[in-house]
Amino acid sequence: MKNLFIPYDLALAMKELGFDESCFTLFDQNKDLCMHLIKGKGIKNSQKRIGDSNWIAAPLYQQAFKWFREKYDLSFYIFQCYHKGVVMDYHPVIHLKGEEEPINDTLLDEHPTYEEAELACIIKLIEIVKTLKIED
Repeated sequence: MKNLFIPYDLALAMKELGFDESCFTLFDQNKDLCMHLIKGKGIKNSQKRIGDSNWIAAPLYQQAFKWFREKYDLSFYIFQCYHKGVVMDYHPVIHLKGEEEPINDTLLDEHPTYEEAELACIIKLIEIVKTLKIED
């Protein structure tokens, strides 16, 4: 089940970008994913009980992708590269809403598994948002 949540370092980077959505669980002060789910409304980075500590809300990959889509108008998909009917690798493709050309260079970004491509996509989305914030 741990593989459904983004890693600690990416959760921290998203928190620094303003991610404050309700999550099912969190990372503790040791950077470990707590494997009990929070009941009720979930946990947010801004809540007092974790806001003043090293505890960080742990978003699911699905939540992270939705947040980038809704907050920054960034859309994405994972392109599968085939050779003779067999998937050879996966390429994350990221678009700014309304733009035809991808933001990232997908030719340089190939991964042997879909999950590795998802992880690379989150990393690239964070980089893009940091760049967008600098240009604002």
